[in-house]
Formats: sequence, structure tokens, C-alpha cells
Amino acid sequence: MKSFAKLAALMLIVALNSLPLTANAYTKIGTCSQKEKILVQKHITNQIAALKREDWETAYGYAAPAFRKAIPIDLFKEVLKKQYVFLIMNDRVSFGTCASDSGSFSQILNLTYRGQIHTLSYILTQTNNRLGVLSANEIKPLRGTNA
Repeated sequence: MKSFAKLAALMLIVALNSLPLTANAYTKIGTCSQKEKILVQKHITNQIAALKREDWETAYGYAAPAFRKAIPIDLFKEVLKKQYVFLIMNDRVSFGTCASDSGSFSQILNLTYRGQIHTLSYILTQTNNRLGVLSANEIKPLRGTNA
């Protein structure tokens, strides 16, 4: 549990440091172009394919440099195996909304695992013309609401 808390804290720090913090930050975010959608979805699909094969090195290689600098591969593997089994062993993947903002992308993803749908929000960054996954966080409905 300590490693998960450490990972969560590190991911939050990395994510917050990568976000634009201007007052207009959210008004500048736009819908991904068709080309951006294809690139983002292909990147995520390739990482998930590596996870399904349990090819941890390749899957880790799809992470953003800032993520790899903050999170060692052993912790990456441990957290995925304990907290994100549905990502590794999913039955179906579908893509939702994609948003972009000057080299950063947000992609909604739905994974089906054992009949249950898990929704994730992926954040990717582009550094030196290369995409990298900065985070993938499950979006859980609030208790008492209809999802």
C-alpha cells in the first residue's frame, strides 16, 4: 500500500507540473484533430497490447519521459498488476473524447473486463515529436449517481 501511495503522489506531482496554470488554460483546450486522434489512440493501443503480453519494458517505453524519470519500472509493474488488472486483461477497448492543448492530450478510454466497464482518462504529452503517457486514471462514478 505504501508503494501505491508513493506512486499516486508522484503521479500527481508530475501531472500538476505538466499542466498549464494560466487563467485561460481550460478555454484553450480544443478537440483533437483527426490526425492527433489517430496518433494518440495508436500510442495507447500499442501500450495496452504490450501490457496484455506482459511485456513490461515495451509498455513502460510508451510512458512519458517525466513519468519514467519519477516512477521506476518495478513500481510501474507492481501498481498495474495490483490496481489496474482490468487494463492488462481487458476484453474490449473503445475510445471516447480526445482533447488537445499545445502538445498535451487528454483521451477518454472505456475498457470492458469481465462484463464491467472501466473508464480511464489518459494524459499524454509530446516531447521532441514523441508521444508519452503521463497518467491513466480511472474515472469512477460518485456514489448515489447513475453512471
